[in-house]
Amino acid sequence: MRKSVFGKGETVWIDRAMEKFDVHGINTVPPVVNESAWGSFSNKEYFYILRKIFHTFMFDMKEFAIDIYNLSTEEYINALTWLTYVQSIIYKLDLSIEKQASNLIPDVKIDFNTVGDELKSFLKEHKLLDAEIIRCIDDVIRYLSFEKAQIHQKKRLCAEEIFKVLELKSADLEVLRRIILKVYHINVSQKEMKFFKLLDKIREVFDDIRDYEEDLTLKNFNTIIYLSSNINSTNAAIKVLTEYIEQECARCLSLAEQTAKNKQKKFLAVCQRLNEEKKYYIKLLHMLPE
Repeated sequence: MRKSVFGKGETVWIDRAMEKFDVHGINTVPPVVNESAWGSFSNKEYFYILRKIFHTFMFDMKEFAIDIYNLSTEEYINALTWLTYVQSIIYKLDLSIEKQASNLIPDVKIDFNTVGDELKSFLKEHKLLDAEIIRCIDDVIRYLSFEKAQIHQKKRLCAEEIFKVLELKSADLEVLRRIILKVYHINVSQKEMKFFKLLDKIREVFDDIRDYEEDLTLKNFNTIIYLSSNINSTNAAIKVLTEYIEQECARCLSLAEQTAKNKQKKFLAVCQRLNEEKKYYIKLLHMLPE
């Protein structure tokens, strides 16, 4: 459902973005993190990670940087230098945890704090670290630590706890958003950032709906699976999640209507797209097997 927001003739944009991956790309190994301990990655798995990164950059981040905050294509491409490094480390670590959960590679101890410190060190070196980005990175590490812990002892969570985990799960996107703001010294209101946090959480749920059957196999954190386990009924979980999506989309619209007049039209356009996504994913949600 999430269509690319790139129009015709924008393949040049993608080609130029790829140059950033060649220089600061997905095979970059941090100087401190012992990435080999996470297991090796096949070419197919690197492509999978690359596809996830491009999906993020071609949809969520482009919408944010270009459509809302008026960065030029050139400015956005330049920001990919930092965004790619950060997101590739997060996605590779996430994939390693998935493989351990599926017994595709041996279970290994991961020093999550070292990974977090390395990300902070990289951003500090480029004068892109501040208190909010530190908080977001810490949330990313908390989420990945939670995923790893769930391999051995799957803890039953109540609905409130599940939606708190969702806050952590979407923290990587907030890191990227705040890096863009920091690079170009863009000032935003707390309401605007709250809008995007809500948006990211809703779209994480949409991803869970799309990936439901795959996550059952990979034993990933998935709001539907966890809610079903807690309520002992997939149908009841679907009802709770439908209500959650409707409620959070309404909150997004309310926040969009409270933005500054010169930005309001753009925020409302995002809500319009979100509403179309919502219709599609709620329909898909109600088609899931019991």
